[in-house]
Amino acid sequence: MGRHKQYNREDKLKQAMRIFWERGYHNVSLNELINELKMGKRTFYEEFVSKDELYFQALMLYSGMGNETMLGFIKNGKNIKNLRAAMNAILDITTYDKNVHSCLMSNTAIELANINDKYRGIVAYHMSRMAEEFKYIYENAIQNGEIRDGIDSYNLATLTNIIFSGSGILARGGIDVKDIKNSFDLFFDLISMNSN
Repeated sequence: MGRHKQYNREDKLKQAMRIFWERGYHNVSLNELINELKMGKRTFYEEFVSKDELYFQALMLYSGMGNETMLGFIKNGKNIKNLRAAMNAILDITTYDKNVHSCLMSNTAIELANINDKYRGIVAYHMSRMAEEFKYIYENAIQNGEIRDGIDSYNLATLTNIIFSGSGILARGGIDVKDIKNSFDLFFDLISMNSN
């Protein structure tokens, strides 16, 4: 008769996600992970196979949660006002906790994507999903007269991804969050029909 699991797999993935988010992939050993997750080695290997596989699964969980978080902030309407508020709120979240270094997806792009095609693909896929959401918002904003006509929604969505992803990194690097938020405001004012 097999042993009964004494843990919740998703909870362990969330714990691992937090550890990787705080310390990065290379700054945590497999033994540290096993100890901090409070799992035996055998159980760890049966459940997650390797450190790399655990990171992969934690990153996929993060990707889904990140998109849900963004969508949650703009659920009251996919418009420029709500997108601006969402970007500010998520910047607050990613800079509030001093143990967390920016966005886990951005961290992965910096730490692993240039040496591992699997992670490069995950980062690209996540960013393309976010860009699709931004593009949809911008297309609606152009139709509703919130944004000047003639602006390419795809390029604008890509630029938003770049600005948004880089903002957490810059905040961690010492740029004042207030200055980043002012830059968000300037960005939206520049593309808007009616500057505030």
